[in-house]
Amino acid sequence: MLVKLTRFLHFFLVLSLLLQSSLTAFVQQDQLAAFQDRIQGDIELICTGTQMKWISYSLTEQAGAFVFVDAPEEYQNASFEHLCPVGEYADIQPFTKLSETAVLVNFQVFRALIARLNQRPYTLFAYQSPLSRAPPSLI
Repeated sequence: MLVKLTRFLHFFLVLSLLLQSSLTAFVQQDQLAAFQDRIQGDIELICTGTQMKWISYSLTEQAGAFVFVDAPEEYQNASFEHLCPVGEYADIQPFTKLSETAVLVNFQVFRALIARLNQRPYTLFAYQSPLSRAPPSLI
């Protein structure tokens, strides 16, 4: 009974975390699409991965690359950062290689641990034989 309840709770937790992450992206994308319908003119609001920027369609087509423009007057002070569905994932710090000294220090710690384990007497390990003594008498 307890095992079934635990499995159900694990399944429910995984399912809720999956729905939370996926539905958040869908809701933000839907809000962005609804906002795009209200924008008039040649400009478009796009998500660059870390922030929202305004581009011009015609200038972008002519240049062959994104041409960023200023926001329209009615949207100068508005914040649109919540509409970027992947913005929270794109701000992860880039991976840096481990320095050689860090690897050498970890290797030295490992060698010291192995040396300490090899110097222990076998009586300290978990698989030691029990002390020899007579079984308890029932009489």
